[in-house]
Amino acid sequence: MTARATARAAGGATRRRDPAPVLAEPAEATTFATLRVPRWDPDAALPVSQGTSRSRVLDRLGVGHYAGTAMPGEVGNVALAGHRVTYGRPFHRIEELALGDALVVQTADAWYVYRVTGTAVVGPADVEVVAPVPGDPDAAPTRALMTLTTCHPTYSARERYVVHAELDSWLPVADGVPVELTDPAAGLGGGA
Repeated sequence: MTARATARAAGGATRRRDPAPVLAEPAEATTFATLRVPRWDPDAALPVSQGTSRSRVLDRLGVGHYAGTAMPGEVGNVALAGHRVTYGRPFHRIEELALGDALVVQTADAWYVYRVTGTAVVGPADVEVVAPVPGDPDAAPTRALMTLTTCHPTYSARERYVVHAELDSWLPVADGVPVELTDPAAGLGGGA
């Protein structure tokens, strides 16, 4: 095995922090990425599809990307929604996420590694959590962020559980797999 192949196999791909490539927003119900959460299972790939329609996306395809929010790697806020207890329950274990945990998105061409920066519980009408700058809908974004939303508490839709994250690095798929998916400790922040 060559040194490059060994580095790839060991998750030794070079992290990039320059501007990441960004996909155009796809048509509704188009699956365009996967989300991997090392704290839950680094091998489980949750499909990410365009839109948050319950009947067309969330109940059938898994994780939905809020239309009009940033795409993976883009400056702004990639906002994703998922069920907690029904329809595959992709965000069932969301409360286990800790500060610094990796959230890894893969598209056809790139891996994007986000790190959890905080959590919140909000009312269902508090939509500013998915604004380009969460909590400040009038601000211009300067960072690449991600927000996960799901119902809260478990078995209720009374509130929303929210996880915020920030892009840490990215790399081309052709360069290998992020270390966060090959080394269990690398994907975990605090609370490991």
